[in-house]
Amino acid sequence: MNKKQMIVSSIVVALAMIALFLTVVAVWARPGAAAPQTALVASTTILSNTISYQGRLLDSNGDPVDGTQVMTFSLYTTPSGGTPLWSQSGSVVIDEGLFNAYLEISPAHFNGQQLWLGVQLQGEAEMTPRQPLLPTPYALSLRPGAVISGSRANVGALNVVNSDGSTSGGYGISAINYSQRMWSPAIYGENNGNSAGIYGRSDGWHGAVGWNESDNWSGVYGRNNGGGRGVFGENVGAGHGGYFTSTEGTGLFGGSGGGVGIGVQGHGPYVGVYGESADGFGLRGFSTNDAGIYAISVNGPAGYFTSTNGAGVHANSQEDRVAVFGENRGNAAGGYFTSTHGVGLAASSGDGYAFATLGPSLIQGPNPMQVALLRWYPAIRTPMSFTVGMTPDGIAFDGANMWVTNYNGHDVSVLRASDGAHVMTVSVGSFPTGIAFDGANMWVANSWDSTLSVLRARDGFHVMTLTVGTGPVGVAFDGENIWATCYDSDTVSVLRAGDGSHVMTPTVGDRPLEIAFDGVNMWVVNQGDGTVSVLRASDGSHVMTPTVGSLPNGIAFDGANMWVANLQDDTVSVIRAADGALVRTLSPPTVGDKPIAIAFDGANMWVVNSNDGTVSIIRAVDFALVETVPVGEQPQGIAFDGANMWITNFDDNTVSKR
Repeated sequence: MNKKQMIVSSIVVALAMIALFLTVVAVWARPGAAAPQTALVASTTILSNTISYQGRLLDSNGDPVDGTQVMTFSLYTTPSGGTPLWSQSGSVVIDEGLFNAYLEISPAHFNGQQLWLGVQLQGEAEMTPRQPLLPTPYALSLRPGAVISGSRANVGALNVVNSDGSTSGGYGISAINYSQRMWSPAIYGENNGNSAGIYGRSDGWHGAVGWNESDNWSGVYGRNNGGGRGVFGENVGAGHGGYFTSTEGTGLFGGSGGGVGIGVQGHGPYVGVYGESADGFGLRGFSTNDAGIYAISVNGPAGYFTSTNGAGVHANSQEDRVAVFGENRGNAAGGYFTSTHGVGLAASSGDGYAFATLGPSLIQGPNPMQVALLRWYPAIRTPMSFTVGMTPDGIAFDGANMWVTNYNGHDVSVLRASDGAHVMTVSVGSFPTGIAFDGANMWVANSWDSTLSVLRARDGFHVMTLTVGTGPVGVAFDGENIWATCYDSDTVSVLRAGDGSHVMTPTVGDRPLEIAFDGVNMWVVNQGDGTVSVLRASDGSHVMTPTVGSLPNGIAFDGANMWVANLQDDTVSVIRAADGALVRTLSPPTVGDKPIAIAFDGANMWVVNSNDGTVSIIRAVDFALVETVPVGEQPQGIAFDGANMWITNFDDNTVSKR
């Protein structure tokens, strides 16, 4: 038997007889480390993960072993069997049986669980029994980054007591953190059950005190990821549940990261939340997904805000949400705002509605254009009908007259918007469809001869006829150029409005039909593949291609969203113009049968339903159906003159004025 085998055999036998031939001493230490100081010292050196393991190795005769051996040390959670949590192998020098090995272990394993150490010589089985690790290694729990974990009933997992009851007594816990990382507090409390992350109580001064001297962050920060509260203050006496003051910054800032949480919630018999500021914000709310300030009241004002010099309320919304939402379930106001000299209500929004009401328009009553024109009714109850040419299709307004393309008449009927009187009829190309105004001329798409007829608006004079792609249908003006969709060639012809010269021909999707401008980009409805091609107006480059419904047709812009009427599946897709995200899909009964065209009046979207002879009026701010009004047979196109909607009726050769 070789020496190594003799060593293993003797050790196994010795351990089986419970004779302590292998003595283990394990401590946490740095060689030569000084004793800890009682004063607070900002140390630049952190203790290593090394423990010193010492033992004595004897041969089968009980004599000490000399030389060098390759030894493997392993940590286990069981006294036998199992997979090691950690292992380390290396050469160990043995002098008269004594050896000292430095083991680089992971402090994460010392989290309160029982551990055993296994020892093995190279080429041999691990010695038995394994050595249980007694409490000495748990000095690791005092080093930075340590975790103390355990199940304790009615007491804390960690208890710190300062028994100095004098007036000069110190802190129970004092924590200082020099980190420059924003999310690295000196003390962090988290509770994943139903209690508090941090709970402070005092019979004398404050239960919890937060102090901050930075320019960005807070003395006290509370966060909640469930259904509870990030910070909750309660008072059962005559004081305040939470009282916050600020000399220059924010007295109380509350934030909620999810769509269902509340940044700050106040409840009381008189005032739920009271905010006061001499020069800044008395109360300020900000929300990523929901309302920045949400107030409910049974009898009084849901929100009441006053300001001496600044804004009574300042609200900001970055998404498609409402910056301020006020609701009153009694007879008072949802929000009431007053100001002596400044602004009673100031609201701004990144891409949604800064201020929105649930009335039929942007303000209670008619929309602003109707007010300016002394039109005090939202729609003509008995629609006016005017006869035009054969099978009217497209329609556009020039500031005084309505221009109607007559598809089978190969001409355009011009009606005076004020009373519907016939002004003139102008011949154009074959089967005209779309039409647009550039401020001086009308541009008419002639679908069968692949041309655009340019007509002077003041007298109908024919200015020029321009060749474009195959099957032009939709026409739109971007302030500089005319864009015409070419249904049969899957392109858009872009012409300079000033002289009709060709600018570019971008390629789009399958069967491009209608087109609309959002102030930056052109939105082209591709009927054949159920998409919308978004092209940058400045250079025609492709921006994105949102998907909409089946057989999309009409399209209109409300200042924030694009609305697309989908003919085949009886829906309207509402697409956010900023990023192409689908905001809402509207379906019956909000939308009628076979929606084909759409127009905006400043407050509502008017959706033409071609198969049932109606128009659905939908409130843009909340997508609610305001009213469904009748028009003529097989309505096709729609345009707004600033006060009234005009709808072309393909089957009865009329236009309806509502």
